Amino acid sequence: MVARSRDQSLARLVNIFAVATDGLKTGEPIATAITDSSGNYTATVSDFIGVYLVEISGGAYIDEATGTTQTIPEDAPLRAASAIEASGPTTITTVVTPLTEIATQVAQQKTGGLTSSNVSAGNTEVGTLFFGDNADAAQRLLTTTPADLTQESAATASEDARLMGMLVSAISQINADTGSLKNVIASLASDIVVDGNLGDSAAELIAATNKVVASPTNNSGDTSTSRVQNILTAATTGVETPVALSSDSIIHRFTFADTLVATIDRETMAISVLQPTGTSAAAPQKSASRALRDTLDMV
Repeated sequence: MVARSRDQSLARLVNIFAVATDGLKTGEPIATAITDSSGNYTATVSDFIGVYLVEISGGAYIDEATGTTQTIPEDAPLRAASAIEASGPTTITTVVTPLTEIATQVAQQKTGGLTSSNVSAGNTEVGTLFFGDNADAAQRLLTTTPADLTQESAATASEDARLMGMLVSAISQINADTGSLKNVIASLASDIVVDGNLGDSAAELIAATNKVVASPTNNSGDTSTSRVQNILTAATTGVETPVALSSDSIIHRFTFADTLVATIDRETMAISVLQPTGTSAAAPQKSASRALRDTLDMV
């Protein structure tokens, strides 16, 4: 699923193409590389300025959801797009994941194709959905290597790496359920192209993430999908700064359909509701039925 391989024999080919001003990639790669046993690669280009496209195909990968060996078809590579702004030897280590493929498809469907501005916008839109409205969201998308949740090292990985690991594994789970990684990615990208949000795809990703977290092969130490749910739920209607990963559930808001004021005391674990003067404690009018309509925001 990602540019990762637990066995050197599963290493894959990395081709880096220049993208012309018309938004289309050129015919021959400007650099090539092979992923190592961890899925990393390094490629160097000289005297190049402009948009480049990284494509990973061939070889194989260990599918996170099923543990089986899968291949990346040459006609459907995983890609990432970025740009070099200054001439001179440049080392490229851009991370390639299903999320960068989604960002590439989003950019590609904009007027003009893979132009510099479209690539920047695609990376920013997808990066912001998952990392929050931060100035470095696009950079984090292109540089964060997803933690392999099946490995014990995932427990000490960075928060961004664990989040990416969850998302990549969730996409892997959807692929296992539906049988088509290409269609899963295209569907997610299409939702974002329509209005900048994930739409119905968010609920599917949340459900898949729940499976990933509950899996016995999840060694990340994260027993809650709260941050992923927070991000993806927000992504159905608009971007929201995500909360941190946590194994705890905390009530941040408790609201009624009425205008009643609720106060949360986390130390005593009590919620107090200030009712209007004259309310009968013996016969709280409609409070029971309205309580059923309360909204708990859990993160």
